[in-house]
Amino acid sequence: MKTCALLIANLALAACVEYPSPVPDPGGIIPQSTCGADRLQDYVGLPLVSLPPGRPDVTRRVIRPGDAITEDFSLQRLNVTLDVRDRILSMTCG
Repeated sequence: MKTCALLIANLALAACVEYPSPVPDPGGIIPQSTCGADRLQDYVGLPLVSLPPGRPDVTRRVIRPGDAITEDFSLQRLNVTLDVRDRILSMTCG
């Protein structure tokens, strides 16, 4: 009887264990060095054409006002948000 009670208790506790997510939570803090956004912050406020060519391992997504964008998440993607005059408002990974 004790063995059965211990087995049930162990199974109940095992169900409560949280395992880390393999993909970082987009709502949390994202390292901006994964896509190079940290090195490009000096370009904020400048026209999009002033941005240098990107790294081959990083996808660049340009987001203009009113653009529909997907909610998928990729640490190897640089999101470049622009204003109506194509000036850079922000650059983030994701």
